[in-house]
Amino acid sequence: ELQEDNEAKSTEINKLSKESAALKAKVEGMEEQIADVQTEKDIISTEARELKSEIQTAASNNNDLQLKLDSANKAIASKDAKISSLSEELDKATSTLKMVQDELLKAANDKDAMARDRAALRTEISGLQQKLEKK
Repeated sequence: ELQEDNEAKSTEINKLSKESAALKAKVEGMEEQIADVQTEKDIISTEARELKSEIQTAASNNNDLQLKLDSANKAIASKDAKISSLSEELDKATSTLKMVQDELLKAANDKDAMARDRAALRTEISGLQQKLEKK
């Protein structure tokens, strides 16, 4: 009976030893898988940090560009206002120039008319002088 118990226990020990070896191999395999996954996680984490840094740099660059764009738009608005002001001044100057040119043309026409009148008077005076001399 002791021998049967002994053999049963030996059988059970062998069975448990095989199960233990199988579980030990399974645990080692799982530990290797965990180590592999941890390595992959570390790589992905590094890539994520690099991407985050790139995003922050891009955001900073975008802010800088937005400030430059805002400044350029303000400069454009200022130049538009200056152009508008200069256009108004140009319109006034053009109007004044037209009036001066009209006056100049009128004065030139008046001068020509006066010269014709003087010539006509000279001719008339000359005719009258001749008549006086004949008398």
